[in-house]
Amino acid sequence: MSLSALKILVCIKDVPDGDTHIRLDTTRKWIETGNHDDYVMNRFDEYALEEAVRIKEHFAGTTVEVLSVGPERCRTVIRRALAKGADTGIHIQAQEPGYPVAEAVAAAVAGFCQTRTYDLILTGVISEDLMQGVTGPLVAARLKIPCAAAVIRQRIDPDKGTVLAACELESGWTEEVRLTLPALLTIQSGINRPRYPSLSNMMRSRHQALTTLPFDTLAGVEHESPVTALSEPTASSGATFFEGSLEDKAAALLDLLIAKGVLIA
Repeated sequence: MSLSALKILVCIKDVPDGDTHIRLDTTRKWIETGNHDDYVMNRFDEYALEEAVRIKEHFAGTTVEVLSVGPERCRTVIRRALAKGADTGIHIQAQEPGYPVAEAVAAAVAGFCQTRTYDLILTGVISEDLMQGVTGPLVAARLKIPCAAAVIRQRIDPDKGTVLAACELESGWTEEVRLTLPALLTIQSGINRPRYPSLSNMMRSRHQALTTLPFDTLAGVEHESPVTALSEPTASSGATFFEGSLEDKAAALLDLLIAKGVLIA
């Protein structure tokens, strides 16, 4: 297998901005969707997108498509991806807001990919909101293509049609695997430095047409939400404040430690 150009798909997701106060919705089963400005591109997906654009710059003729599954607001991050160098944007539109079941999202992405031919699929290693890290591998499993997770370095061999991926393990260890294309990589942070989009690219991306597809026609299998209820965490411990002089505070602390069984009188 010899490749002169690649066709790459990058899966991206919008997540609540870290500075946004999260509130539960009226059903107590998910969070309020809030304003579009309260959502940003998942940080790990930014690294995946940057890696795809770098591959595009290295291999002439390579095209990069970005895909996001979600409500209308996720079109904002799709357009930001276009401004960063992606060629085409695809929006798989979810009908109802709520907990995004990883299996259902993966089924929709895989269903779409079966209508296309991609040499490489890139995703972030994990999402900042759910932190499950399973959507990418689930897509690969449905498409029956090889997958490497937590990739911190990759090198494509177009003559052999393979990609050599270095995967991050625990305790500073890495593992190198060679995959035959088509393949899927989940990208770890730190693999590159994501670029900022230029003003001209941002202006152009606002008017670029997006491909929109209904979620239900691609998912194939219905998935019920496993969430029965959500609640704010309750305080599990308190604090004790001591008043008085240093001697009084020291004596009170000693008495407390003895009472808690930390010290023996």
